[in-house]
Amino acid sequence: MRRPPVLSRSSTRGRARRLTASVAVATMLAALTVALPAAQAQADFIDEPVISNLTVTTSMDWLPDGRALIGSKWGKITLADPANGSTSTYFTLNVDSSGERGLLDILVDPDFSQNKYFYAYYSAPNTTRLTIERFTFTGNGGADSGSGVELWQNPGPTHDEFGEYHIGGSLNIGPD
Repeated sequence: MRRPPVLSRSSTRGRARRLTASVAVATMLAALTVALPAAQAQADFIDEPVISNLTVTTSMDWLPDGRALIGSKWGKITLADPANGSTSTYFTLNVDSSGERGLLDILVDPDFSQNKYFYAYYSAPNTTRLTIERFTFTGNGGADSGSGVELWQNPGPTHDEFGEYHIGGSLNIGPD
């Protein structure tokens, strides 16, 4: 006949600590659930569609007049006015959109009111490299695509070398 294992005082204390910690975590989670019911949390938010009929959007930035430039994976840049819900295709960049490639980010220059610049970060076709290009906004849509100035292209491996997936990044302008 086998004897049951004997628990030493230290292993009993270790189990008691683990059990106490587990009970404490469960109690905190239960208190949070009781303190903030789902209905109350949802009541603090309003789901209000403003712009519709956009597909695979990847980025958006605001113009000083309240309109927005919205980018899609496929390279389409939409000019949208949330005040009246209107949208129009501003222009379409030629991008490599296979896998997770495409138009990744749009950024309006902090000095847009003076220089009218906005930037696009995208996967360039043919070279299969990530590119940052600056455009001058004139409000003419397609004509603005000709204003592009390439500012940067990744010097590293091409997409063909590192694949189609886990490609991303964003544009930000620092204070300097």
